[in-house]
This record gives sequence, C-alpha cells and structure tokens, in this order.
Amino acid sequence: MTTHQAIFRPSGNRDGRRFVVAFITLLTCLLAVWTAARTGISRLLSAQAMQNSLRASASEAIRLSPTDPQGHYALALVLSRVGQLDDATREFESAVTLRPSDHVLWLDLGSARQSSSDEEGALVAFKEAARLAPAYARPHWEMGQLLIRAGRPDQAFEEFRHAIASRPALLPEVIDHAWKVYGGDVRAVQRAIQPQSSQERLVLSRFIAKQGKTTEAMQLFRAAGEIPDGDRVAFLSELLEAKQFREAYEVWSSGRKPNDLGPGGGLDAITDGSLPDIPLQSGDTIFVTERVF
Repeated sequence: MTTHQAIFRPSGNRDGRRFVVAFITLLTCLLAVWTAARTGISRLLSAQAMQNSLRASASEAIRLSPTDPQGHYALALVLSRVGQLDDATREFESAVTLRPSDHVLWLDLGSARQSSSDEEGALVAFKEAARLAPAYARPHWEMGQLLIRAGRPDQAFEEFRHAIASRPALLPEVIDHAWKVYGGDVRAVQRAIQPQSSQERLVLSRFIAKQGKTTEAMQLFRAAGEIPDGDRVAFLSELLEAKQFREAYEVWSSGRKPNDLGPGGGLDAITDGSLPDIPLQSGDTIFVTERVF
C-alpha cells in the first residue's frame, strides 16, 4: 500500500498545478474581458462627449479607463469649447503623456498652450509634432504663425518654407504674409520665400506684378525657366489687364517656338475677344490702343 501511495502522489501534484494554472488563466481572461469592456464603454462615452460637448460623459470615460488618452482628449476639447483653457491644457498634457507618439495630440496641446498665452510652451509642442511628423505641413505652419506674432520673422519663414515643401498650395498665403511683414520690400520677400522651382518663381512673380512691381516681377519670370503654357497664359492675361503691354509681349513671345512661322492660337496670338486670332512673329511690332490685343 505504501508503494502505491508513492507511485500516485506525483500525479496528484501535477493535477493541482494544472488546476492552479487553469484558474489563473481563466482569471486573466476574465480580467482582460472586463478591461476591454470598460475601455470600450469609455471610448463610447468619449465619442459622445466630443460630439455633444458633454463634460460628464468625458469625466466618466476617464473614470472607467484612466490610462486611455481618449477620455482626457475628449474632456480637453469640451473644456476648451467653454473657455476653460487652463483646465483644457492640463487634459491635453495628460493625453500626450499617455500617448506621446501622437503628433495630433501635440498639435492640439500647442494650440491650447497658445490660447493660454504660453507661447514658449506652444512652440515646444509644435516642434515635437514636427519631429514626429516631418512631412506634415501643419506643425510647421503653426510654428510659423506663432513666430510671426512673436516678432521672429526669419525663423517664421524658415518654418513656412518647410510647410510649403509639404503643401505647395500654401505658397500664395505665405507670400502675402511676407509682403505684409516686410512692407512690400521685394528683395526681403524673395529672401523670405526662397523659391526653389519654376512654379514657385512664377507664383511669386505674378504676386509681385499685381503689386505694381513689374520690373522685379519680370526678373523672377526670366529666372523661372520653362513654364507650362497654361500658367504663362494666365500671367499674360494679368499683365494685359494691368495694361503692362511691354511685359505682356515678353511673356507671350517667350512661349513661342523659334521656327514656328505658322498661324496658331494660344501663345501664337494675342487676341481681343471680339477679333480673330492674329499670328505674330518675333520681329513684329504690337501697336496698342485702348483695345487690348
């Protein structure tokens, strides 16, 4: 009998260990399910809070899942909408602490700090957003705007240039900023923009021409090099509208092929809407009256 007990005792120990492992596994699964359920409910409350500006829902979301940044983000948005900027900033900071790799959270934190007149803190947040998302235009754009207001234009336009590289459509607005900041000083505007391509030079040239600085505008136009016909025609139209006929002729003639002697439309003719197209050769003279050709 003693021999049998010695044989079966190890089996009992193994069964006990299996029970303990199974119990711990079951407990872990139940805890994971409970945590997931709380997180899911928290996310639902966060979405409801952001959509309807419900502070109570955002607070409950944080209580259910305090380590989820979404609840803090929702509460921050609600607080910012009602003008509680300091409290909103603290909630944005909590959200960033919980999810430090999210550049959007850093951007919103920067905006909140800026609204609370914490310009240096805002700049730190925008710089981190730019570091996390270097190809994204908005962090550089926000930094540029902040630096302009802080009286640091050289740094501002460095950031604006980064923004333009990511989103070229921002160029006209940046040029307008530069024109105002530098009081219409064409050289200063060129230094601020530092156009890198034919398209950028043409956009800047057209802007400067509209300000009546046609000589400087044409210098940029000549430096632009190859320009698509559509852009050339648009610039030509603007110059004709401004009665800058000599410059218009240069823009028109620069698009002609040297050996093209045949009649044509578009850049082969300067046209009055009420008259047929008039083919012009490079040696022709344009006689300008009140009618625009």
